[in-house]
Amino acid sequence: MPSIGNIFVGCNSLQNLTLGENVTSIAIGAFNACSFLQNVTCLATNPPTLADNTVFPYPNIATLNVPCGSLEAYSSATSFWNVFFNGRISENGYNVEVSVNDETFGSVAVESDCYTGTLTATANEGYVFLSWNDGNTDNPRTVALTSDTSFVANFIISTVNTDITATICQGQTYTENGFNVSEAGTYTQTLTAINGADSIVTLTLNVNPIYNTELTAIICEGQAYTENNFNVSEAGVYTQNLQTVNGCDSIVTLTLNVNPIYNTELTATICQGQAYIENGFNVSEAGTYTQNLETVNGCDSIVTLTLNVNLVYSTELNATICEGSVYTDNGFNVSEAGVYTQNLTTANGCDSIVTLTLNVNPIYYTELNATICQGDVYAENNFNVSEAGVYTQNYTAVNGCDSIVTLTVTELPIIHTELTLTICEGTSLEFSGFNVTEGGVYTQTHTAVNGCDSIVTLTVTELPIIRTNLTLTICEGTTLNFSGFNVTEGGVYTQTHTAANGCDSIVTLTVTELPIIRTNLTLDICEGTSLYFSGFNVSEAGIYTQNLTSVNGCDSIVTLTVSEYPTFDTTINATINSGETYAEFGFNESEAGTYVQNLQTENGCDSTITLNLTVNSSLYDVAELAEITFYPNPTSGKVTFSQAIEKIEVIDLSGKTLQTYENASEINMETLPAGVYHLRMTIGDKTTTRKVIKE
Repeated sequence: MPSIGNIFVGCNSLQNLTLGENVTSIAIGAFNACSFLQNVTCLATNPPTLADNTVFPYPNIATLNVPCGSLEAYSSATSFWNVFFNGRISENGYNVEVSVNDETFGSVAVESDCYTGTLTATANEGYVFLSWNDGNTDNPRTVALTSDTSFVANFIISTVNTDITATICQGQTYTENGFNVSEAGTYTQTLTAINGADSIVTLTLNVNPIYNTELTAIICEGQAYTENNFNVSEAGVYTQNLQTVNGCDSIVTLTLNVNPIYNTELTATICQGQAYIENGFNVSEAGTYTQNLETVNGCDSIVTLTLNVNLVYSTELNATICEGSVYTDNGFNVSEAGVYTQNLTTANGCDSIVTLTLNVNPIYYTELNATICQGDVYAENNFNVSEAGVYTQNYTAVNGCDSIVTLTVTELPIIHTELTLTICEGTSLEFSGFNVTEGGVYTQTHTAVNGCDSIVTLTVTELPIIRTNLTLTICEGTTLNFSGFNVTEGGVYTQTHTAANGCDSIVTLTVTELPIIRTNLTLDICEGTSLYFSGFNVSEAGIYTQNLTSVNGCDSIVTLTVSEYPTFDTTINATINSGETYAEFGFNESEAGTYVQNLQTENGCDSTITLNLTVNSSLYDVAELAEITFYPNPTSGKVTFSQAIEKIEVIDLSGKTLQTYENASEINMETLPAGVYHLRMTIGDKTTTRKVIKE
């Protein structure tokens, strides 16, 4: 149906309307006066052409739903769409929002047709796309939209570079981190990290050499070659396998020759005051000395002596200790003041004489005596004690030695006195400074002659009042005489006597008053009818009473409240145009005349509606009224008209006129309850009726 004609005008039962995707135009007044229209759904992508501003009721409360992507077309259409649905046009479909985990890593774009979205993630240099926030790794990715949705693109660094430097010995192979190389150089491995990015490992390999050292040495016969970890004295070839500082092999080969001794170098050290008398020398001062000798093989042997003389040391020490301590430094072990001497040997074997002057500082002793009461604490001189005894504090005096303070504490006892008395419940007792009103244990604390507490404890026993509880029942409005009581209504009554123990005996009488049974009935009748009910015979509204006797013998009063509902006789004056039909309040009339509807109100009473219908002969006769507009509709109170109107009547759905305005361009419905009303507007002899909704 590409075009919709004038077939729904005045359809008040129409609330929801769907227009097909092939609709291209809508005729004049097609849905005019459809005042209860709430929702309009138009499936056409391009807005259909509206004939004029009477196609839909105006103003109206309906909302318009249009196909996805057509919101702008309908909102800006020049064919009245935005006039009828100003601010109430929305698209069908769903939204999709996108973001990235870090904007420095990359960006994301989305293309959506409201039901399908295409997501594209673009990584910045140095980064790669990892996944969407739901774990999907497709890129680009197409998603079906079934609700408003959001996605986050996660990017990571594209390449992780790792540099490794390693060292091996000549002949070894480096086999870690996926490498298998044995020569010095730089090597690269490209791996895949657990997050999918490249991991480039660069190895710089150093190869330390194995050293082969050739040594040749000559010694004199009888000597030993002890260098480079050798200890040999005969001619020959010797080998040592060592390790260099970098942990690799170092092979040392020694070729040793043994020659006769011709020149001998001697070095000797003596202490100051001694003489070197070996090898034919007799010298006591440092210096270089020479002896010309002959070897056993007849060769010359020149012996050169380098003599060193080490000094003898003398050291003076001063020390101070505390009384009872021992000085044990520098080889001494002494505890009394005095001068002591130690003869030691230095590291070079010479004498070292140490003289110690020792001073001894005394220890100080202080005796304190204190007295406390039982339960108190002595907290002076850094003590914190609460019992008798002897306590000690160790301090350090200004000379650094001990200062011992001894405290002797004497504890004085607290004096306790126990008293017992008896009182009656509700009385008071004054005794020896006590003032008590109930049983219990009471305590007073005084000061004894020794200055400590004297505690008096009073135990009071409270004799109870003898209470007797009686229960009786009376009827409302009667009198009861019982055991000295005289009561006329329900309640609790008390008498007090003296019991055998001298205390009160209280008798309590609880009286329950049985009420008069009052029954309230409410009934409704229609105006002009009679009611026969449970002994009542009434024909008008009012309050009626009957006095009966209940099963407990007391009065039973029945009160009947009757409400009278009115019957309605309503007259409606309405005007339609020639060719139109008046179809409200159960009428369906198109000709001028007087028509009557006999209905029932919601409470079942008669409601008579009389319609006086006027039919205007042509559209020209009502042109002036047809051009009248008013707003807002719905309204919360005030309604403004496009021009002043001679007479405006506000009528409820029962036809009752609630408000009347003359020569007015504005009315106020604030005092009326929420609902649907008719506005009857009259200019000259022309009348028209419009519908308005009060929120």
